Amino acid sequence: MKPFHKFWAWMGRWSSPQKIVLSFAAIILIGAVLLSLPVSSAGGEPMAFSNALFTSASAVCVTGITVFELAETLSFTGQAILLALVQIGGLGFMTVMVMVFVGVRKRVSTRDRRVLGEVLSSGDMHSVVGLARQVVGFTVAIELLGAALLAVRFVPQFGWGQGLWSAVFHAVSAFCNAGFDLLGAQSLMGYIDDPLINFTIMGLVFMGGIGFIVLSNLWAWLCTRRHERPVRLSLHTRAALWVSLGLILMGALAIGASEWSNPDTLGGQPWGVRVMASLFASVSARTAGFYTLRPEMLLPTASFFVIVLMFIGASPASTGGGVKTTTALALGLFVRKVMRNDEQTRLGKRSLGAEVIARALSIFVIMIGLWLVLVLMLTLFSPPHKISLETAMFEAMSLMSTTGLMRGNLIFPATSRILMVVAMFLGRIGPLTVLIAVASRRERKPAAKVPEDKLMVG
Repeated sequence: MKPFHKFWAWMGRWSSPQKIVLSFAAIILIGAVLLSLPVSSAGGEPMAFSNALFTSASAVCVTGITVFELAETLSFTGQAILLALVQIGGLGFMTVMVMVFVGVRKRVSTRDRRVLGEVLSSGDMHSVVGLARQVVGFTVAIELLGAALLAVRFVPQFGWGQGLWSAVFHAVSAFCNAGFDLLGAQSLMGYIDDPLINFTIMGLVFMGGIGFIVLSNLWAWLCTRRHERPVRLSLHTRAALWVSLGLILMGALAIGASEWSNPDTLGGQPWGVRVMASLFASVSARTAGFYTLRPEMLLPTASFFVIVLMFIGASPASTGGGVKTTTALALGLFVRKVMRNDEQTRLGKRSLGAEVIARALSIFVIMIGLWLVLVLMLTLFSPPHKISLETAMFEAMSLMSTTGLMRGNLIFPATSRILMVVAMFLGRIGPLTVLIAVASRRERKPAAKVPEDKLMVG
């Protein structure tokens, strides 16, 4: 344990954003080493470290992209390691470590509470350990329920051993919005008409992507509804729920209308299957990565709407990526405020502060900028005539949002693979967090104020 304590002491010198970046990078490297061991391979031969690193990054960043078939390439040990990486990536390394500290009855320092607050998007350092306990409790309960439902279908199909493992694997992968599966290149296409599989996966993806803060608030509200002083749903909870549900419905309508007569996707399916498949595509596009409709078969209109859904992504403090639902809402409200020439950016009977708007704008601009750079790099470093602009735009957004939907066959040179790992890393941690971590070695005091001036824009 001495090397671990030395590493933890070394980590204590860094700021909260830097700790998050370093911890994720360390887990990716450890995962790559474990996956490259012979015991992780189904054939007993060690995997190429470049493939192991790519797969580990995809797991920790809950993206779900692989360069091989998991069921054929990884042994049970390798699959278990991959699933552990997905779980750590979904919960956040600091959440896991704080729970380890609590389990061995060690004190959680103020610095660690601050980092955990960054991971869980909670500003209350006093209650953040209790929130972490809730996060772990919610995760275990939801994943077990999902696994039980999936086992109803998988056990008769694969037998008890493989069926139960497949149920657990896909439940964890879905809740963590990872999109890894053990079903081959078809993903869930073979279950396009199966309501149990579709709605169970959609439910897991939705609950993992709505955010742990929302789950905690919803649970407290449900438990105290009949009390004299019930817990109220917070503004954040109501906003995240309404935006998420609205995006799912609008996305399903847009994808369904675009693909209704496409013979390669929805065309020829019964109308009920078309509706269910449209809903599944809309839910999964918001950072999950499972599919019942092949992404490369989508028409340009549907691909556009999928890119928009991937860009917005899940909610804050969740297992998903993207700019986040509340970020998109804040920007929309700010635009409305500018158009109406209002004094405040209002949401219901509350107003959003300038700091919230500034952070939302920063995330939006950085995400768009990095997406455009990644599109350029993918088209530049990919083999000539092997990737179209539409595919590059789709896959770049899929990587940045940690969705994992791919239109190509992942035959990329080493340079593109490195770019993809960096994109997944930035997308999972958050571009703004990474830039703050790079900009300063330590947390600094607020800078002195300078006089204001005007700059003509627009």
